Amino acid sequence: MSAEGTGILRFIDDAMDSQSYIEIMQENMLPSTQELHGGYYVFQQDNTPCHTSAATKEWFGGKGITVLN
Repeated sequence: MSAEGTGILRFIDDAMDSQSYIEIMQENMLPSTQELHGGYYVFQQDNTPCHTSAATKEWFGGKGITVLN
């Protein structure tokens, strides 16, 4: 969600691990940010384990996404 709108919403029924979180970010968050912000944004998330895993941090870094500390 942002001041520009909600973007693509995805409902989750099961527990989430790093891989499923990354897939959701790839399929939903990236297209939403392009549509809503033209690619400039700072991403905010809480510190659940799937958000702070090494794989997730590597994915965000590889995409050049700034994550709010």
